[in-house]
Amino acid sequence: MFVNSLVDGITPHHRSLDDFEALEEERKLFYVACSRAKTQLYLTAPNYFSSYSGYFDKPSRFIAELSADEVTVETTRRTMIEDDDPIWW
Repeated sequence: MFVNSLVDGITPHHRSLDDFEALEEERKLFYVACSRAKTQLYLTAPNYFSSYSGYFDKPSRFIAELSADEVTVETTRRTMIEDDDPIWW
């Protein structure tokens, strides 16, 4: 199972950061998503995420709350070539 775009401002949503109850609700939803994984769970966090709501570049605070002995962190970087077209083109 994959849980994508784990950056602060998206997960949890930027509107929930100032409201304790809303933040707790998002935390519960995150853990429900994680608990649905049968064998493996992949959490992805891009280096940055840009949307109409703003620019987000910090990993989600929820990732840090996971047990360190059950998490393996792998990072990959892909360098973009100037004429590197998206796959769908």
